[in-house]
Amino acid sequence: TIPTEMGLLAALVNFQFNTNLLNGTIPSSMGQLTALYGIQLNANLLSGTIPPSLAQLTKLGYLQFQDNTPGFMYPVPADVKALASAPAAIAFNFGTLVEPSPVPPPTPPPSPPPSPPPSPPP
Repeated sequence: TIPTEMGLLAALVNFQFNTNLLNGTIPSSMGQLTALYGIQLNANLLSGTIPPSLAQLTKLGYLQFQDNTPGFMYPVPADVKALASAPAAIAFNFGTLVEPSPVPPPTPPPSPPPSPPPSPPP
């Protein structure tokens, strides 16, 4: 899990934690890391969406989130997508965006078998 306190590391320039089995969501506090130039979180078990606060990272040169949990980051906030065309942008790779499948409704239990007819009197 990425701790919310990560947003307190004001001078952090590179956040690279590929293949570390990180799970959970990306904390919105990462949008406070205004000196951040790169985020690489490939091949983890992240879930949820990209927080819109990452759009504040105008110095971001690369942002990579390949090979995480299916449905992770769908949809990408428009402001975050716009960073890919900012002057600092070098490599923005959101991986394969797959809309999560809806959860099917539960299957009702089967009906009990009908009762046998009454026996004729003796």
